[in-house]
Amino acid sequence: MLYEAGKHGLAMAIDDVVSSHRRELELLEESYTESRYGEFEYLESQGRACLETAKKVLEALSRIESELAKTSN
Repeated sequence: MLYEAGKHGLAMAIDDVVSSHRRELELLEESYTESRYGEFEYLESQGRACLETAKKVLEALSRIESELAKTSN
């Protein structure tokens, strides 16, 4: 949607986060699914990496939201 709206820089911000943290994002998805339907365990280091990745995703989304708010006015 961002590409279609001509917001290539913002779309690239998401692409960068996903590309840089693909394994951690897969682990987050897997742990979410397993926590709903079974048991899932991972190492403390994996948990910390996932938390850092979640923070980076939220920061990127916050920047995108701010930029979109500026351009929509």
